[in-house]
Amino acid sequence: PHNTTTNAGTNGTTDLGTPAGRFRDIYLSSSVLINAAVPRVTLTDTDGTNTIGDIRQVSDAIVIKSRNNTSNGVIKFTGDNGTTETEYARFDASGSTFSGTTTIQSSTGGVLTLKTTDTAGAIGEDVGRIDFYNSDASTGSTGVQARILGEQDTAGDSTALKFFAGNSTGSGDPTLNERLELSTSGSKFSGTVSIATAAYAGTNADLQLLGDGISIKNDRDGSSDNWSYIQNRATGSASDLYFGLGSGNIRFDHGGAIITNPVSNYHTYINAGQADSDFIVRSTGSANMLK
Repeated sequence: PHNTTTNAGTNGTTDLGTPAGRFRDIYLSSSVLINAAVPRVTLTDTDGTNTIGDIRQVSDAIVIKSRNNTSNGVIKFTGDNGTTETEYARFDASGSTFSGTTTIQSSTGGVLTLKTTDTAGAIGEDVGRIDFYNSDASTGSTGVQARILGEQDTAGDSTALKFFAGNSTGSGDPTLNERLELSTSGSKFSGTVSIATAAYAGTNADLQLLGDGISIKNDRDGSSDNWSYIQNRATGSASDLYFGLGSGNIRFDHGGAIITNPVSNYHTYINAGQADSDFIVRSTGSANMLK
C-alpha cells in the first residue's frame, strides 16, 4: 500500500495523496460510493501543465473530460493483456478514431446514421460522408482514396448519393473523381463503365437496361448540348435497334432490314425482308431498287 493522506478540501471535496502534493497511484479493491449534487473524480498528471482528466455525473449523463492545458485533451479507451496495451478507440478535437472491426447491431438490424445539424440547407452542402483512407506510402501518397458522399441536390428537399474514387499522385492527397451519382432524377456515371456478365433470357448480357433506350448528351466545349439516342422501339414480341442522330436516324429492323432516314421523306433500305439481298431508295410513295 502507498503512504497516502486524506485532506478535507473546500466545497465538500476530498484530496487523496502524499504530503506536499506528491501524488501517488491509488488502488481500489472494493467499491467506492460518492454522493454529491455533481459527483466527480478529477485526475491530475503533475508531469504536465494542467493535464487533467475529469469524470462526473451530471443529471442523467456521465461526462468524461480531458484537458491539455489550453488545448482539448485526448480520451482513449484501451485494453491490456498483462503485457501489451491495445488502443480500441480515441476521441480528440479532430473527431473519433476506432481500431479494428466495429459492429453495429440490434434485434431489428444495425443502423448507421449520418446527420447534419444545419437547419438551413442549400444546394451542394454535405449531409454525410464516409472516407476510405489509405496509409500505405509505398504505393504513392497516403490519404483518402475513396469516398461516399450524401449531398443536397436541392435546397434541403432531397439528397444525392455520390461515389468517388481516387488515384495516388505520389505526393499530397490522392485526387478524387466522382464516378457515380444517384439522385431523385436518376443515375449518372462518369468515366468508363464496365458491367460484369449477368444472365438474361437464357443468355449472357454484359449490360442490361430495363427501359426503351439510352440518351447520350454531348457536353464538350463548343457543343450545343446536343443529344443522340439508342432505342428499342419495337412492339409486341419484336425487337429492333434505333439510332436517333439529330435530324436523321438509322434503324435495324426486327426482320433484318437496315433502314436509314437522313432526309425527311426519303428512306434507304438494305435487305428489306426479301429472299435476296436488296438495296432500296424510297421517296414518298415510290421506290427505286438496286437488287
